[in-house]
Amino acid sequence: MEKNIYENDTNAFRYCGEYYDKETATVYLRARNYNPSTGRFTQRDSYAGRRTDPLSLNLYTYCANNPVYFFDPSGYSYGTLPDGTKMSINSAWDAKKFNELRDKQLSTEVNAKKNTYADSNDAFGLNKQQQEANAEYIYNYLSNEGWSINAICGLLGNIQQESQMNPGAWQIGFEDNKSSSNCGYGLIQFTPAEDFLPKIGFSIDNIDEYAERKPGELIDLQLKYLISSCQPDQYVWLSEMGVNIYGSPYEMAFDEFITSSNSPGELALVFHGHYERSADDEFTQNNRVEYANYWYNYFNN
Repeated sequence: MEKNIYENDTNAFRYCGEYYDKETATVYLRARNYNPSTGRFTQRDSYAGRRTDPLSLNLYTYCANNPVYFFDPSGYSYGTLPDGTKMSINSAWDAKKFNELRDKQLSTEVNAKKNTYADSNDAFGLNKQQQEANAEYIYNYLSNEGWSINAICGLLGNIQQESQMNPGAWQIGFEDNKSSSNCGYGLIQFTPAEDFLPKIGFSIDNIDEYAERKPGELIDLQLKYLISSCQPDQYVWLSEMGVNIYGSPYEMAFDEFITSSNSPGELALVFHGHYERSADDEFTQNNRVEYANYWYNYFNN
């Protein structure tokens, strides 16, 4: 909604570069006119909306009341592609194009999942090419979540140390005692595994078959859990403890971490100290740093 409109403003092109008609005090959007002082169209939408999208059922709102993320040059409907791109649906041709792009992106996503790997029998069982494929998948997933390359590589440094990029890895030494409170599982060895697995919908008894069959989906589940468990109300990402006890170089909130441009090696130690909090010696901490820097160089090249 536009407030305190300056009457002497002679610029005819306003929000989103659209034509503003001073005589009617509306923005011309082809199919309909938009009143910026009320934040509503002056005519109803010819598109009736979808019951699964309640905001689309108000036929006078602009872009479902979300002009920060959407724009509507036609006055008709809008859509969002799987990669987050927003499109205005102005015609049958636009709808056809939208569906083609959506199907192509979904197909690309499926193919990316096909190029992921897991080995439930050997924690370090993935070869170099398989590790790189999983790292690329993780990189793309977190990039779409808004993570910086530095933060992603800081996390990858820890994943490399913990599981060699293997989402199906059981903690070494606990293969025959998976219900132990000290047994970790997955990319960053979530511990105890017996408590972690039900949180992503599985158990010790059925996760191995799923890991071998759908490693990409398993990576998704672990990354989603990781992100959700780092939210402030979960009290898992602990800044002060990370510095005082577990060797983090400084305190950092999770939302600062994921967008940080600090060095990947430092961020590897931040993640370890704030989230993993394992009893590392100096050699293991240096490994995390070196792995993070390795992946940073890998993706920059």
